[in-house]
Amino acid sequence: GDGYAGQSAIIAATRKSTVRQLDSRSAHGRLRILEMDHAGHFWPTPKNDDPSAVSERFGLRNQDIDGAVEAWRFFRE
Repeated sequence: GDGYAGQSAIIAATRKSTVRQLDSRSAHGRLRILEMDHAGHFWPTPKNDDPSAVSERFGLRNQDIDGAVEAWRFFRE
């Protein structure tokens, strides 16, 4: 979203989103939370190729992580 020069408030609110990983383990299992701050309503991917009309309605994707890679990483550990 750094290159966005339009006037959409929704896109502006989802620019520069961040991801924080929180892990917890116990004798009964594991928990991983990927908390996205100011991200849009889409699965995170490194590439944002959504049409502008979609981004203007729902915001930008977070591009810091690839959601599929992170899901597989969790199950491999």
